[in-house]
Amino acid sequence: MAFVAGQRPQEFGIRMACGARPRNILSLAHRSDLFGVSSNDATTFAVVPVVLGVVSLVACFIPARRATRVSPTQALKQ
Repeated sequence: MAFVAGQRPQEFGIRMACGARPRNILSLAHRSDLFGVSSNDATTFAVVPVVLGVVSLVACFIPARRATRVSPTQALKQ
């Protein structure tokens, strides 16, 4: 996002000089990152956090399960 905004300062400056509000510039910058998704697609914005949550739970669960399988005797020997 910073790279995209950094590449277009003249465009943003001209738009603001012509009367664009900061929220218009913000939506313009965000719109360029949403490839094939409209900026008001409720389904996508509802599904993505759920999927990320499930992935992070699985990513935490796998190492935790592995930690429960460690033998106390082997851990103390090391």
